[in-house]
Amino acid sequence: MDTNSHDVLDIHRGAIDRTTITTQPPKEVISKIKSVLDSIGINAQPESAFRYRCIRPSQANSGSESSLNANDLVSYFETILLINAYMNVLQHALNTLTSPIYSTDPSRDPAGEVRFSVELTRLAGLNDTYCLDIRRLKGNLRSYQFLYETIRE
Repeated sequence: MDTNSHDVLDIHRGAIDRTTITTQPPKEVISKIKSVLDSIGINAQPESAFRYRCIRPSQANSGSESSLNANDLVSYFETILLINAYMNVLQHALNTLTSPIYSTDPSRDPAGEVRFSVELTRLAGLNDTYCLDIRRLKGNLRSYQFLYETIRE
């Protein structure tokens, strides 16, 4: 058995949302969660095998991260296209690019930056029963609630 602490599920602490309890295999669950986070444009950085630190940028900042102008982009893509080994990677990246999700109702989601963690934990005393723990670290509570509901669905 691998006892690497990076690959071990932590025991859940705190309140439990009954809708986030699962008996599916942990690697399958975390794979689905990563897929959901990617599909809604969340920047998710792995902290361990079963934990991600996530950022949804504010709507005002979401398009202003790049400082490249149009000529720089053309030159960049021409260079990429000349390198045959990167063709598949580029195509895959272009197909999977997703903008962050925002609610169309500002009262439900003010569209500010939200930082949160998503972790799969195990429930003490219950074999093969896990809980998805989603915790807000920074940002507007309503924006976080919108994201929480979206991920949970």
